[in-house]
Amino acid sequence: MTYTKEQLSKIFRRLASIGTAPEEGCELFGVGYDDAFKRLIREYADEALPAGESAEKFVIGPYGSGKTHFLRHFMTLARKRGCVISEVQLNKKIDYTQTLIVYREVAANLRPPGHDATGISKLLEATLARLDQQCRAQCPDQEARTEFVESWISALDGRRYKFGRFGKILQRALRASFQEDIALFEQLSRWIQGEVDNKALIKDLPRDLYLEPIKKSEQELFAGNLMLSLCQFIRYAGYQGTIIGFDEAEQGLDVSREKQQRIMSMLQANINAIADLQEGSVFILYALTPQLEAKFSTFPALQQRIDVPPDGDFFENGNNMAAKIDLSRRDDPTSELKAIGGKLTDLFFQYFGEEITTPYKESLRHIDGLVKQVIEKEYDSSNRRTMVKATSAYLWKLRKGSEQLDGPKPEAQGEV
Repeated sequence: MTYTKEQLSKIFRRLASIGTAPEEGCELFGVGYDDAFKRLIREYADEALPAGESAEKFVIGPYGSGKTHFLRHFMTLARKRGCVISEVQLNKKIDYTQTLIVYREVAANLRPPGHDATGISKLLEATLARLDQQCRAQCPDQEARTEFVESWISALDGRRYKFGRFGKILQRALRASFQEDIALFEQLSRWIQGEVDNKALIKDLPRDLYLEPIKKSEQELFAGNLMLSLCQFIRYAGYQGTIIGFDEAEQGLDVSREKQQRIMSMLQANINAIADLQEGSVFILYALTPQLEAKFSTFPALQQRIDVPPDGDFFENGNNMAAKIDLSRRDDPTSELKAIGGKLTDLFFQYFGEEITTPYKESLRHIDGLVKQVIEKEYDSSNRRTMVKATSAYLWKLRKGSEQLDGPKPEAQGEV
């Protein structure tokens, strides 16, 4: 993806003010995870997902260690490989025990390759456009292309879904879009996106689909099967697979002990369902703090799932099958912070160099000073955010002409 100066300005304003990963552009300044991304892409996006397999990983790290950046950077790479992605902020506004609510968030945030818009309707439209493009390359005749797309839609009902009637609903929705029946297409897209308990919506849907509002007592199981069915469709549609990132899980899963036990049980059940899913091709990443991971010890079945093997065969040591990716395991934090500062500086000068009077090499010397200050203040993995924020703020001041050529005064240097 090519970024404009306006987009880079937005990214650097965010980094300089709060230091958190932007929604877009993490791949521009990622540092320290190239090997992890290369292995994950090769193992899952290129091999396991196309083979119909599914898996999950737990990305562990304290606040400020780069969990969000890791998720977004990886999902950007996976989308370039042909995966559909969805990022869900699993904060306190989303009750993880309400499976239907979680499903709605996943469905609403689905983004197919090559598209910025999200949601079920956009996914279905992108799928039809993808089919038409594939057919157009082989057959210039419009009638033949129409027949091909119609044949493909008809075949959806012959597929196996966790929710048996999902194929018929997809057929009707895709035909409505193909035939430009916008009203029916939007109604069915809303149902697929999770409005399965909306009585008014369901009343207007075609009666031959035999849809009834899902009762509260049935929603957990139904939403789980709907999620798995949606992932199956995405694979059937020719995408590499589905990548789902659950971020801020430390908030959404930090609940009462009673509720926490239910969440642990649901996580374990979801892991088993994903592992047993046929032709689903979904890869789920959960971003957790070490404090939340420690609470898994109250649920042995889940703890055993993410435990490192007795021989210490960590993901970081080359074990691609390890369920846990520990962002706190850093060999050389000083070099890493210096690389972060250098990459941000290179990126900033690439886009805004003509607006800056301070020489590039002098800026790098200032970055070296920031590294020392950040290490002295925080010698742990959470200092990545501090370094990003300090570097971005310094670079932004250079562009605005408010930074002195000889660098900040010692007092200011301590305010990182």
